[in-house]
Amino acid sequence: MWDELNQYIEILECTCEAAQAIMKSREDEKAHQFLMGLDDTTFGTMRSSILALDPLPNLGKIYAMVTQEERHCSVAREADRAEIKIFATKTEKPRGQTNKSGSCTHCGKTRHDVADCFQLK
Repeated sequence: MWDELNQYIEILECTCEAAQAIMKSREDEKAHQFLMGLDDTTFGTMRSSILALDPLPNLGKIYAMVTQEERHCSVAREADRAEIKIFATKTEKPRGQTNKSGSCTHCGKTRHDVADCFQLK
């Protein structure tokens, strides 16, 4: 989008510092537009930190910083999910182990009781 816009707006070549100041101003405007388009909940703190920098970094550096933060948050979320899965896993007593003697009273086999006997089903 910005490249297309630059095709229509030309900065005349000059030897003074005005052209450099205009280019810097445009670069800062692009950076502000990019930062303001970011999600508040995810990148609000980072946006404030970047906007507080003086001088404002170029757009490429800002993009790299945001990308790094996004990767970091993604890895942290995955770690949280894995931890939740571990804690959510319930240790259950194996089925059919309710018989005190350890064997079925119907068939005499172990690891189940008469309620779970496969021969009666």
